[in-house]
Amino acid sequence: MLKKITSTNQEVIQMWIDGRPAVNHRGTLEARPSGELYSYHLKIGQRVNGTAIVADYTARSGNFHSQTTSCHVNLAARFVHKGCLWHPDVWTFSPLGQEVIPF
Repeated sequence: MLKKITSTNQEVIQMWIDGRPAVNHRGTLEARPSGELYSYHLKIGQRVNGTAIVADYTARSGNFHSQTTSCHVNLAARFVHKGCLWHPDVWTFSPLGQEVIPF
């Protein structure tokens, strides 16, 4: 089992992109080894074949959750390639937005 490293938000995002688990010091931003990025308990990102995709859970998309989640999304969006910030409606109905349930 991989150990999660406690890091700054920026380090958590970079470790998520690199495929490494991490969590910030408050436990509000978490990169999981299976490729998901969570803000609180909301899945806001997924790595797919080396590409990081982020769901735009901010006020500008009309899907605001919290100020902290907006900050997490905006930070992650600065790290991903253009076109990898998805509107939550697209995110929700794609397989990427679905919760991964371990068996």
